[in-house]
Amino acid sequence: MRIHFGQIAVASVLAAMSASGLPFEGPTPDRDEQAELEVGEPPPVHPTSPVEVALERHRVTLQAIPGVVGIATGRTNSGEDALIVWIDDTDAAAGLPSDIEGFPLVVHHVPGGFHAQ
Repeated sequence: MRIHFGQIAVASVLAAMSASGLPFEGPTPDRDEQAELEVGEPPPVHPTSPVEVALERHRVTLQAIPGVVGIATGRTNSGEDALIVWIDDTDAAAGLPSDIEGFPLVVHHVPGGFHAQ
């Protein structure tokens, strides 16, 4: 049987916690929630700012536009909150509004889209 250093360290910490009387709590509800997600399913999104709320409200519509390969929140060059859209075809830009709910759209062209390396 092979024991790795990490296993020894974890066992030592758990033994020390037990001996010290410190309470040990199992998985949190957030972890349980994430454990039940299907493979490939994104984690639950909890928008915390107005720009994130706007993104979530329009996510499906933006992703349905042909040529859109990614969306996120970010900032303009001048520091304003913005919605960031990546497109793989410059023709896709014609189908995008200049702003959504008052937040400017910053469009980046990614020729050929994103690819894992």
